[in-house]
Amino acid sequence: MGKSFAIMDTGSKSVTALAVTWTRGGEYILEAFCRMSSRGIDRGTITDLGLATDCISDVLTELKKKAKRDIHDVYAGVSSPSVKLTKTAGTILLSKHGKEISERDVKKCIEVAAEIKNPINKEALHKLVRTFTLDGEAGIRDPLNLEGVKLEADVNVLTINSSVLWNISKCIANAGFVPAGFVFSGLASSHRVLNEEDRYKGVLLMNLRKSLTETMIFDKGSLDDCRVYPVGTDDFLFEENNVIEGALAKLSKSIMSISEWGKVRKIVAVGEGALDECLITKLEDIFAVPVKPGRCIVRPFEDLPADKGGYVTGLGILDHLLDEKKTNNNMGSIFRETAHRITSFIDKYF
Repeated sequence: MGKSFAIMDTGSKSVTALAVTWTRGGEYILEAFCRMSSRGIDRGTITDLGLATDCISDVLTELKKKAKRDIHDVYAGVSSPSVKLTKTAGTILLSKHGKEISERDVKKCIEVAAEIKNPINKEALHKLVRTFTLDGEAGIRDPLNLEGVKLEADVNVLTINSSVLWNISKCIANAGFVPAGFVFSGLASSHRVLNEEDRYKGVLLMNLRKSLTETMIFDKGSLDDCRVYPVGTDDFLFEENNVIEGALAKLSKSIMSISEWGKVRKIVAVGEGALDECLITKLEDIFAVPVKPGRCIVRPFEDLPADKGGYVTGLGILDHLLDEKKTNNNMGSIFRETAHRITSFIDKYF
């Protein structure tokens, strides 16, 4: 059996966690699930270090008992109204004579494109490629092994307040675990709710949490906009799922003022609990576009609990880690690397 680790989502009113083990074949096994009420965390921010540390410790300790495994590394979902998406672009010269594009070239181009000057209190959380352009030919999704002279990448850089990461890292470490990485919870949720067709046809994903609302607009396969609002279902829903129209209308107005709103043809709404039909109807009336409740996509061989909808973000983090794992393992051949060195030598001296 391979390495075991935990995935944790602090949510807004609850903390959920799942234990995962990589198999030697590169696949994964879901070992256990755990959920507890949140303490010391509000709207994505640590408000009481001691309470938050105790809460995270309780959840992860219980998870270890259920999984019957020793777990150290923790990958956490994070969210905050400070999340911001910046669109950037960058170009690299592959070779004056043209060459086959290697994995190294792709990574270098992405890094060059993602170089932005962040304020001292901001940190880049994700670098998401929108598309590539090769020698003026735009709309390339994967340039690997193509041939050309210049490669350009259009990249979305997702930033967040550094303090959000520092403080959650501190809580995880104080609880006796190792903070191994962070994923924006809204982006994670999209992995488990949206299909490829949704991402290409102009969809707004609304992740309705108790004290936060995360919105992401996808079009033509890429993320075009991302916002987190410090307003959640606790602010516009009360007993028996009656809607407080004023609070919901104010949130909706902010969303419809986004410059990318014109691309939206459908809304997919997902929440920490079941979304009431009354709320879905109200959202359709306000936004004047079709709204459907999101469903958790179940992968083959997954044994999920009955309340799997509450683990959408954690499962999405797992999907994100799988994508990164595949990318990191996709190394070029010795022949391609040798050709890269030869071409670089020719460019430098001839």
